Amino acid sequence: MNPLTSPILYPALQPLLVNRLQKSINFTELVPSETTQICPQKTTANAKGENPSVVKLNDFLEIPLRQINARTQIEYVSALAFKLSQGQSFSSQGLAEQIQANLHAQTQAVTIDTPPERIWQNFIVTVVEPGWIHLRLTDTGLAEWLQWAIDFPWQIDRPDHNRPASFAGADRHSVIAFEILHAFARCNSLLHLGRESRLIQFSSAQDQSGQEIIHLSHPIPWLNGEQTFVGQHPQDWALIRQLSEAIDALAATPKTASPQADRQALKLAHRLSQAFQRFHAACRIWGMDSQNPSLTQVRLGLVWLTQRVLQILIETRLQWSATPIF
Repeated sequence: MNPLTSPILYPALQPLLVNRLQKSINFTELVPSETTQICPQKTTANAKGENPSVVKLNDFLEIPLRQINARTQIEYVSALAFKLSQGQSFSSQGLAEQIQANLHAQTQAVTIDTPPERIWQNFIVTVVEPGWIHLRLTDTGLAEWLQWAIDFPWQIDRPDHNRPASFAGADRHSVIAFEILHAFARCNSLLHLGRESRLIQFSSAQDQSGQEIIHLSHPIPWLNGEQTFVGQHPQDWALIRQLSEAIDALAATPKTASPQADRQALKLAHRLSQAFQRFHAACRIWGMDSQNPSLTQVRLGLVWLTQRVLQILIETRLQWSATPIF
């Protein structure tokens, strides 16, 4: 899926990066040269009309990409260069550097101003020997992504209570279910307190189907005067990484019910609820209103996003009821 031309169902980072990596090798042929370049040019063919030095890209449809556990940042790593260089005479390091150059050229060629484009412009691409491609999101890009996710018109498919759980682990009376639903309810309570304290404000509108959509009325001040992210506690970042992982997974998996899909949704919701509980225990929200109101608003913004992602997982994937206060 191209997140810039196809309907965007979730504000996920991984599909955006996969799209960019695909574009970096989006040529009919890969021609290795002395400098290991990716280009669409052809060289002399053999007697059968084939060029033995040309690598066909049809076999490389899957783009390897995963998020790594970076302490205070969002960072992905790709083994694409290794995959493309398998069985070839040119190095994965040189190929990775050419992909890096192509990605840089994409950034320079941006002509539209959308959240995905602004986020992409704030990814730093580096190559680590022997050919790993690292993509790190800057604090400015993180603020763009978080605000995009906050403003995103999340679509909630209400549960079909006539559909039985696909597997026993989806029972909403289990201990894991209690932890998930408790985290969701705690998010509701914190957001209610935030509104009562006038630290955050809400507005409502209707989507095309007539469903009420609640938004935060004002952008969250994610960055300080030095343009660094306001929340610097390890549990701030742990929750952000878990939110990113959950949204990436939502964008990658179908909505159709199956035991495997239910298990994955349950694991995602449980990991997110645990990350939220650790965040709530370690990161102060109240009592800093006069000293550092931005930090309070940032953490309430993370609570808001946690509530939304948990609601998607609970109602759309696990088919339980989870009505938010807002």
